[in-house]
Amino acid sequence: MSIQYGVQLHPLGQLASVDTIVELAMLIEELGFGYVALPEHTIFPAALERMLTRNWYEPLTMVAYLAARTRTLRFFTAVTVLPQRNPIALAKQAATIDALSGGRLGLGVAGGWLEQEITWMGGDPRQRGQTVEENIRLMRALWTQDPVNYSSAHHSITDASFHPKPRGGTVPVLVGGAPRFSAPRAARLGNGWMPSAAYAELPAAFDLLDRQLEQAGRSRANFPVVFELPLFDQPAGVKQFLREIDARLPETFAGDYDQAESRARALEMLGVTHATISPPFDDLRALYTELRRFAARFIGDHTR
Repeated sequence: MSIQYGVQLHPLGQLASVDTIVELAMLIEELGFGYVALPEHTIFPAALERMLTRNWYEPLTMVAYLAARTRTLRFFTAVTVLPQRNPIALAKQAATIDALSGGRLGLGVAGGWLEQEITWMGGDPRQRGQTVEENIRLMRALWTQDPVNYSSAHHSITDASFHPKPRGGTVPVLVGGAPRFSAPRAARLGNGWMPSAAYAELPAAFDLLDRQLEQAGRSRANFPVVFELPLFDQPAGVKQFLREIDARLPETFAGDYDQAESRARALEMLGVTHATISPPFDDLRALYTELRRFAARFIGDHTR
């Protein structure tokens, strides 16, 4: 199969040390996975700790550190919440990591779902969509123009210097979120797509994406689509929290590799190019075992 597999690095706070995180990233690279994905939360209500877990590293700082210890592994943020970020500072961080890593960063972006966090970080959750689009356009201008000229509702930049530029012309921006918002936005402004949707919603979501790409004069060629392959069960604390708030439990195959293989084939037929697994992090030995098992079946036979 030509689909590329990656690992979501979360919850990293359950690992014993940063050295363990580095060792894990090096193993993921050695086993032939193409990328790791790092989610983002900066500050959130303490009542959500059981669902979100307690310790969250800043993802771009972690990417820079792990990129220095790996050679080929790519990194996606999944996702960076644009309404709570300064877009100029973010563009500089991303361009710097692009230079340090040899172009191995993909910036997943979205409007975010946790309104309290956005507010605490100085953003306006009521303007999420507008902010995402303005900030993508601004970052693109910073990465591609010399000098930079950009004007929007919240930014006015004239004849500005911004260097270094990304080596590939831009840091790839993969637009995330619910398909009804993210598909049109990705088609117009993105280099790829990270839909947040149930599997049953994907065919209609891809139809929408294709229509929007056609309107924009684009196609799915060289347009990565990143989606979850729900092989492993959710942590017990997450499941219990979701039950208590009467939320729908995420789909999981609970470690059934046959179901995962069938789903991976279906995802590839739909057009998913990158499938992300979220293995168990509460037991390091089990984590390493499952990563090796997955790699042997889906990527090739690797040993360490």
